[in-house]
Amino acid sequence: MQKNDQQARLAVLIDADNAPADIIDRLLEEIAKYGIASVKRIYGDWSHGLSKWKAALLPHAIIPVQQFAYTKGKNATDMALVIDAMDLLYSDNFDGFCIVSSDSDFTRLASRLRESGLTVYGFGEKKTPTAFRKACDKFIYTEIFLPEKQRANKERGNGKTHSPAAEENNNTPDALPLLKRAVRENADDLGWANLGPIGSYINNTNPDFDSRLYGYGKLSDLIKSFDIFEHRTDNNQLQVRRKTEARPERLPENQNEQREARQSQNERSETRTNQNEQRSQNDQPAEGKPGKRKPQSAKAEGGPSKAAKPSFTKLIPAVQQAIQATADPDGWARLGDVVKQLPAAIDPIQYGCANGRDLIHSIYSDWVEIKKAGRGERIRINKAFIVKNEQA
Repeated sequence: MQKNDQQARLAVLIDADNAPADIIDRLLEEIAKYGIASVKRIYGDWSHGLSKWKAALLPHAIIPVQQFAYTKGKNATDMALVIDAMDLLYSDNFDGFCIVSSDSDFTRLASRLRESGLTVYGFGEKKTPTAFRKACDKFIYTEIFLPEKQRANKERGNGKTHSPAAEENNNTPDALPLLKRAVRENADDLGWANLGPIGSYINNTNPDFDSRLYGYGKLSDLIKSFDIFEHRTDNNQLQVRRKTEARPERLPENQNEQREARQSQNERSETRTNQNEQRSQNDQPAEGKPGKRKPQSAKAEGGPSKAAKPSFTKLIPAVQQAIQATADPDGWARLGDVVKQLPAAIDPIQYGCANGRDLIHSIYSDWVEIKKAGRGERIRINKAFIVKNEQA
């Protein structure tokens, strides 16, 4: 098994009947990104055809495994590959497997290897059934290994007249919903998401996603190609968010500015509180000078005193309405979005809180539930707050 300071040991098993020989050079280069190919075997009936693969065996030290077709219509090659894979699994010498085939027959094998804690990399053409692609930890389409001219010839041979560039453009819209979902699920309360968690989310939910299919060598370049995203660098990490998440005012560019903004907000809150206290003291009559007291009605019109906080019976319904306005289909809303939806009349300072986030956290958990999600927080309604109609 893999040690902390060593690369992963991989077993490369190739189905010669369902993989083109033209990809072998770039295929092995791709596999080298994930670990060391300790075992390289290719399976097929070498007595009939496979001449292109024969020329590639010796230069790449690939061991051919002969498997005769005993009965017409039965794929003995697949059975031989599966048996060898299980033998290698029980040897406990490998950290992962690379299965090169476009055949769905290896779906159960991939699932079984993953159940044993090993990583499975699948390689196949775009015609590979979804079941096998999803059964792998990561699936790479072999078309990206073909030279552009050869890829174009293959498309024409399949009856498709559009160019590879057109194919990429046709596929690009399918990538956008996934990218938007990945950014949303990993965003903080201001909508920013780090590129690393975005890539991990995409790999976990769509093992066959590859930015190279869309004409971009890196995920970051693909994201930057869409106008709906904006990006910045914070602590040498690329962050992304949708432009619709931006607030009208300029947002802090980094963590230092965020801390300064919070400190400035707290200072303003403290100044505001001191002013209220000073105003309250000025309203008190001077000793020995009757008649200077302010009428009670005037004080009431001026707003509540410091000791009299506004009622939560107005706050809770407002927060729940903001949640409903911004929630996803599961009822969860981003805390930052809820804060922005609150009516301007709700002032956190009046409730003794420094900001809207602290104000919402002060609500009892019977009414709302708050959880951490990525770098931010999510909130949903636990129990609807019913406002009783007041009779005059």
